[in-house]
Amino acid sequence: MIATGFLKIGPQWRSFEELRSKHAENLEQIQDGLAGAVRVKHKTYYILGEKDLKRMAEVLQTIGTLAESLELLKTATQIAKERRDVVALKMLEQTMESATRAINETLIKCSVD
Repeated sequence: MIATGFLKIGPQWRSFEELRSKHAENLEQIQDGLAGAVRVKHKTYYILGEKDLKRMAEVLQTIGTLAESLELLKTATQIAKERRDVVALKMLEQTMESATRAINETLIKCSVD
């Protein structure tokens, strides 16, 4: 099941045949923010509009960027713990600032969308 802040389950069809009959009319029911669901045998498939698919790709890219920032922060922290010198601490400080900026930019972008 899809559970996000921007996407909800919209129209549902019990079979592909049900979707196929009057397909243009049925697909028009899938508006922005909705995912259509069609059941085929024992699986459910979701249909998204182009705008929602692009939005989902942006969210996944943002998650990847945040994960990379956190991994870099983890590495810098480990180096600072091992070396305990001015250079390592400066690197950790800069990494923390960079990660904080990335998180803040993500929060601002998500609140605007």
